[in-house]
Amino acid sequence: MLAIPFSDEPGTYYLAILLEDENLDRMKRADPAIFNLPPTPQFAHMQLKSVLLGRISPDGKKHLLELIASGDGLAILRYVTRGFEYRPDLGDHDGPPLSLRTKGETKQ
Repeated sequence: MLAIPFSDEPGTYYLAILLEDENLDRMKRADPAIFNLPPTPQFAHMQLKSVLLGRISPDGKKHLLELIASGDGLAILRYVTRGFEYRPDLGDHDGPPLSLRTKGETKQ
């Protein structure tokens, strides 16, 4: 699993989490993927705006690591988001988080 934070506006940042095949294989067995957000000094004062989830192939990971080594932030962002489409009919969701409270349950 690779995690890449990036910012395009002051005060907020995004986090791209790229799952590898082994992560997806484990998830298929109902083994949840857990990502603990490490302290990142560069982004500590910023608010996390959203998380982008994606898959990365072994060849894609090699190419991405080369881009990261080059330091070309724009090329990294373009590569990570190269196939992005907003498809609510396929499960994309831009709504607020759903409540875990059951019907009739009240706040405490």
